Amino acid sequence: MKKIFTINRKAGTSKNLMFLVAIFLFLSGSMGWSQATYFWVGGAAGAWTSEDSWNTALNKSGTKRTSILASDVLIFDGSNIGGDAPSTGTVTPVIDGSTSAIGQLKLQNAADVVFLRGAAGSSTYAIQGDGTASDDFTIDATSSLKVTSTVSSQNFTLQLGSAANPTPTGRILGSIRLTDGGLASTNIRLIDSSGVGSLVFANGSNLYLDIRSSSSSYAFGSSSPKSATSGIKFESGANFIYQGTAKVYSAIADNFFIFEKGSNLILEATPTNFIDKHYYSNLILRNGAFVTFDGLPYNLDNVTINNGCGLFLRTSGTVPVAGNIVNDGNFGSAIPTTSSFLLMDGTTPQSISGTGTFEPIGAIGVANNADVTLNTSLELNGNPTSSILGKLNMQTYTIGGGSPLPTETGRFQLRPAATATSNATLTLNAYTIQIDPLKYSGSGNTANVSTGGLVTGTGIQPNTFIISTSSGSSTITISKPATVTTAALGASITISNDPATLITAHPGGVDGAITSAGTRNFGTGSNYIFNAATVTPFSTSSNNTTGNVTFNATATTNKVQSIGGTLTLGSGNLTIRALDTLTITSGNDIMGAPNASKYIISALTGNDMGILRMNNISSAKFFPIGTATQYLPVTLSPSSAMDYAVSVFTGATSNGLPNGTALTAEQKNKLVDAVWTINRITGTGNCIVQTNWPSSLEGAAFSAFGNSSIGLARHNGTAWNEFIGTGDNTANTATASFADFSPFLVGEFATVLPVTLRSLVASIKDDGVYLNWSVENENSLRKYEVERSLNGFDFSNIGAVEASNMNSYAYADRTSVKGILYYRLKMVNQDASFKYSFIIKVQHTNETEVMVYPNPVTSALLMKGLEKSATIKIVNTLGQTVLVQSANSNSLTLDVSSLRAGIYIIQISGENGKVKSKAFLKK
Repeated sequence: MKKIFTINRKAGTSKNLMFLVAIFLFLSGSMGWSQATYFWVGGAAGAWTSEDSWNTALNKSGTKRTSILASDVLIFDGSNIGGDAPSTGTVTPVIDGSTSAIGQLKLQNAADVVFLRGAAGSSTYAIQGDGTASDDFTIDATSSLKVTSTVSSQNFTLQLGSAANPTPTGRILGSIRLTDGGLASTNIRLIDSSGVGSLVFANGSNLYLDIRSSSSSYAFGSSSPKSATSGIKFESGANFIYQGTAKVYSAIADNFFIFEKGSNLILEATPTNFIDKHYYSNLILRNGAFVTFDGLPYNLDNVTINNGCGLFLRTSGTVPVAGNIVNDGNFGSAIPTTSSFLLMDGTTPQSISGTGTFEPIGAIGVANNADVTLNTSLELNGNPTSSILGKLNMQTYTIGGGSPLPTETGRFQLRPAATATSNATLTLNAYTIQIDPLKYSGSGNTANVSTGGLVTGTGIQPNTFIISTSSGSSTITISKPATVTTAALGASITISNDPATLITAHPGGVDGAITSAGTRNFGTGSNYIFNAATVTPFSTSSNNTTGNVTFNATATTNKVQSIGGTLTLGSGNLTIRALDTLTITSGNDIMGAPNASKYIISALTGNDMGILRMNNISSAKFFPIGTATQYLPVTLSPSSAMDYAVSVFTGATSNGLPNGTALTAEQKNKLVDAVWTINRITGTGNCIVQTNWPSSLEGAAFSAFGNSSIGLARHNGTAWNEFIGTGDNTANTATASFADFSPFLVGEFATVLPVTLRSLVASIKDDGVYLNWSVENENSLRKYEVERSLNGFDFSNIGAVEASNMNSYAYADRTSVKGILYYRLKMVNQDASFKYSFIIKVQHTNETEVMVYPNPVTSALLMKGLEKSATIKIVNTLGQTVLVQSANSNSLTLDVSSLRAGIYIIQISGENGKVKSKAFLKK
């Protein structure tokens, strides 16, 4: 309201003006006195209410506090507590009664103040603020305040805010200590009633809570505190030290305190009604504290358990930890462990370590995206299933414990990747979310609800995880409160988890690291990193396809295994055990820059080899394979998507099999002494094959060959085909395109033999096996040596035909050897070089020859060597049957006297349907 003064310039004007000036000065002075600042000058033990205890000047040269106003600013300055008799030290004002509200309270310059009520009764000191943005309750970094008592049955409350002004603020850089001295029914309270984060404990500050009397309670208010809305905040570096035994508060709503990241909750005793439903930062146990959680926090950051201390989880429920756990005392679950669940849900790398004792816990979880390293072994002994959604680096340590079925305690799983969206109900600042019961209930879970899952959506803070679940109520508890309130099922949230990753340096691989007795499940798509030599990397309890797999040390497979992601060779060789197949189903390249120092060994036992298979190859794909001593990689470039399996062995053989007949030294002279077995599993069309080899496997003459003389030969199942393609005798590569696949050899082809074999056939005649072959481009060829084998492997020379520049040749093997015979040609050049043809197989009968005589015949024809059930027909030259008779013995006499003279054919049919023909002349 504005008042207007009118000044007239008439007689007496000067008197009026002087009057108005006096009024103005009076009003100005009155307004200036509405907020006065007073320093404590009452010495070590002055009375709070004494006017002599306060002065507007630190040296007591100003005005006394003769009037107590609610707007007064009261300052304890440690540099002088005695006014005109300067002194320092502890100030313990006499404050046995309540006082009127004050505007501000400040402790500065090493002030050491004790608020002590020396008599029974109640005292309340309310700081109501001055209505400005400046802090109303401050303690600088050098000062401290202690609130305590010396008698029982009293209440002392230091309160920030009042009904008249509920919005003051405070900032503490020094220390506050609340202690009841163990006196019965003595309640020492620090109350903030002014809103979210209005009483701030800054970096380096300390709040000590030492309430010990069993009849004392509620250091931050009554059972219904003034504020349940995060009025007290601890910034990074601030410390809340709990030293007592009494309750901090009664059952209370979420977020009574705000503990910002980097602040510390230090337990030197076991708190009551304190841990439950709060988000803490660092938790430290010291001074012999042994604490069993009486509730479940929404989250903890770093947990430090000092020597001589112990921390035990509740027997049931989830304790989420976003930082490191360092245990130099004792850590585990309360007995019985039942269903306690330790969830590591940090967004930066975490570790579990320490020199203390690790007691069993119910289960361990690693949240989605969390990265946890074990520096100790853990024991599981509870009902929940340990669930890994993020990355767990076990190093050389183990996770074990539990007992066998039917209890199945110590269950463990690597969860597969999954994502689902569901409608949900959110409430501002609440940690509980209602999920659509149609997607999550006791009868089903299509919402992908799992402890540690990442929750996203409108109203969900970044890096929010599921910390507990309840299918019975279709609810989940999240690690950070919702930021909005929605209508019933009015929000859309997504719950996701990426593939889990297990890292181990245990020589026993996965099964050596995870030894828990309960059911173990290693989900499809889980990633593995092996950091130590092992011959048993993969778990035998699961046949699921993995995700990415990295080997950072020498390893050998222990089962047939499929890799759905990327295989990386970090260091050392990976051996695929004989009869094992390692399949990369994704078509991804093998990473880690494989070379002669780290590659995949195709192990060999007898004819059995370890096989590297790569599926869905549609472009050039590198197979870094070799033997235990030789690096022999292959590159395949298919014309379309195909699946291939590759193995290799050294010691070239005639049939392309490891235990086949070794090629002769003369043959190997112009070869690489290795065989690559390449099989196409799916797909058709051509594929370019490129092999690579070390010079040590080359024959003596091989290094002298030009690039145009080197190629690849494929074994066709019977023999080695001709060499084709091109080579590089410097880079040691040979390249050719093939439509069919089997074993492959590398050798010299351009000057091996100046002839092209077009055909090789055999026919059976009475006196043996007749071979015929056709050729072209014969030039400087000396001869064709004919070789025969009874088993297809071991051949011997049975004759030769000189080369004479003809297009066709023949050779008669007049052998009495019966059964299956194999033939091939050795085509020998003028310079003694040679090449083998493909092999043909012949069925040379071992049946007895049928004899017919005399021939010519006049009346009786005698036959011997018949099958007892043979049928004999005599047919004339017109094809007409003139006589039919059955044999009942190995010999038969036919009367042919009635036949006219001429030529006749005897057809002899046996049980196998084969017909033999013989001709005779009837005179």
